[in-house]
This record gives sequence, structure tokens and C-alpha cells, in this order.
Amino acid sequence: MKGIARKQKRNPTPTEKRRALVTVTAVFLCGVLFLFSAGDKIKNQQDFRIQVAKSPILTGHEDIVVWAVPIVEIVIAALMIVPLTRQVGLYGFYTVMLAFTGYIVMLLNGAERPPCGCNALTEAMSLEWHAVMNGLFSALAATAIILNEKKPPVPVPRPVNITNANGVREMTDGNR
Repeated sequence: MKGIARKQKRNPTPTEKRRALVTVTAVFLCGVLFLFSAGDKIKNQQDFRIQVAKSPILTGHEDIVVWAVPIVEIVIAALMIVPLTRQVGLYGFYTVMLAFTGYIVMLLNGAERPPCGCNALTEAMSLEWHAVMNGLFSALAATAIILNEKKPPVPVPRPVNITNANGVREMTDGNR
């Protein structure tokens, strides 16, 4: 293959490695949460339907909610796994978690014994702690969003030949 120049891959810096580790860990934890939650809702669909029917906000929409919520959770988890669509998945996760948290806060402010059909993991939690957990996962997703943003490379100044006032050529870093 004479004449074909290959682009050399550079080694990631320690900072880039840490950013990647935090991002992958956040994606893993957020993905596991959504996949577990979706699986639990599908497995215990009748229980989830009953909880949704008891909701003062979602009553009458059970047929849509019991399928839409787990499907959205699975799609978002899948988007986060694929590097090309990871950022979209992270934004989706963040948005849905904020919506879930808002729903919990509305329930806390308006219902005597608010229903929650999120998953078996959160059943034992109070709704207050559930809202805190959602907030922590939202913060984790926000961190991953920030760390996963594509940053343009910092331009490296090129040496430039210039002629000074005395007619002498000199090298400069191009920042004059």
C-alpha cells in the first residue's frame, strides 16, 4: 500500500481516561436502572396497571402508560449503549428522570397515600427517598452529558516566519 498515509491514533491523556471511565460508569448505572425498571414493569404488568390506575394524574391512561413507559426506558437504555447515540440516550434519560421526579413531587403534594409503580427496587423506599434517588441519577446523567460532549481540539500554534522592523527574518509562535 505504497503512498497511503495512515492517521496515527494518539493515546488518551489521563484526564480523557477518567472522563471516559465516569461516562461509561454513568451509562452502565443509568442503563441498568432503566432496563431493570422496564423488565419489572413488563413482568408485573398487572400490578403496574393497578398502580397507574390509582394515580390521580394518570387515571384513564393505563393502557398507554403500562406499555409506553417500559418501551421508552428500553429505547433510552439502548441509545445510551451505542457510542454514536449515547448523547441522545443520556439526554433522554435525564429528561425522563426529571419527569418522573416531577411526577413524584406532584404526588407528594396532592395525594394522601400516593401510588408508585416504578419497580421492585423502589417499592420499599418512601416517595421522598425515591425523589432523592431520582435526583441523584439525574445528576449522574447530567455529569455524563457534560463529560461526553465532543470538545473541539485545542489549536496548536504553528511557528511562523516574519520579518521584523530591521528586515531580519525570525520565528514566532503566531500569537503576536
